[in-house]
Amino acid sequence: MVMAVRLARSGLRPEEEWETVRGRCNGCGAVTDMEVLDHDYAYCPRCGTTNRRVTIHLGDDTFIAMAGTE
Repeated sequence: MVMAVRLARSGLRPEEEWETVRGRCNGCGAVTDMEVLDHDYAYCPRCGTTNRRVTIHLGDDTFIAMAGTE
C-alpha cells in the first residue's frame, strides 16, 4: 500500500495505466478521477490524499463512495 501511494505521488507511472474511479475526495472536496491503489483505497491526484473507498452493489448498478481520509 505504501509503495502504491509513493508511486502515485511520484508521477512516474503514466496516467493511462492507473484504473480510475470518479468520486469526491475527502481531503480537498473536489469531484475528480481517483487513481485506484487497491481494492480499498484510491488516491486523489489533485491534493495527494489517500481515500478509503467502498463499492456498493445494488442489483445491476455499482456505486463507488469515498468513506474517509487516511
